[in-house]
Amino acid sequence: MVVEIDYNNCDGIDCSGCKDACPTDVFGVEGSKIVVSNADECTFCMMCEDLCPADAVKVKN
Repeated sequence: MVVEIDYNNCDGIDCSGCKDACPTDVFGVEGSKIVVSNADECTFCMMCEDLCPADAVKVKN
């Protein structure tokens, strides 16, 4: 799995919907940014992509 965050659209920790929604803790925090810290744990559930209000998260198989 490849999980990508478009930082031009992402609101970081002001939103963190992707991080909160992820059942396998794929996302972490660095400073004020949400980062992909455990991509290998992604189960392709798409919750992060579906819940991102800024359309900043993309999950690719």
